[in-house]
Amino acid sequence: MSNSTGQKDHGRSNAATGAIIAAVVTAIGGIIATLITVYGKSDDDKTAEVRVSVSETQHGGKPINPGDDLTFSGTVEGLPGDHSLWLVSRGPESTSPYYIANGVPIVVDGKRWTAGVKSLGDSTDRGKSRIFSVVAADGACSEALAAASEQAAREKKARKISPLPSSCRSLDPKVTVRFAG
Repeated sequence: MSNSTGQKDHGRSNAATGAIIAAVVTAIGGIIATLITVYGKSDDDKTAEVRVSVSETQHGGKPINPGDDLTFSGTVEGLPGDHSLWLVSRGPESTSPYYIANGVPIVVDGKRWTAGVKSLGDSTDRGKSRIFSVVAADGACSEALAAASEQAAREKKARKISPLPSSCRSLDPKVTVRFAG
């Protein structure tokens, strides 16, 4: 009898041990999930609350001539301290490459920002349009945009980057600029 009682006790012991292990694993999983939520936010999460306003007041929505200068301005709220803003443009087609509008990050003064674009477009842009947007950039995004800008300057080419790096977040609203025909 002691043999069968010993086996029953051993079975109860295994069940209790299994329940304890399951409870510990569940608790550890919950702690890890909480730590990831609180401390491990991805850059997408960090920029989810970034809000911008954008306007181009120099031309008042009228078509511009290729080669004109533009000035964009607006406000920003919720930009994490380790992020920057960049101005990019692209054609209206979703497959159009992005162009880094001014080659450097936008200077933010408090909540206000201004970015100038010198000599936008050329004669091949007549009758076309460009869509401008502000990008919230983490360190990897800023490095990629800066590297593309530097390479374009060395090669005397347009500052093109396609696709936009995944760590870059294009913000709304966007501003469409039309070239005169």
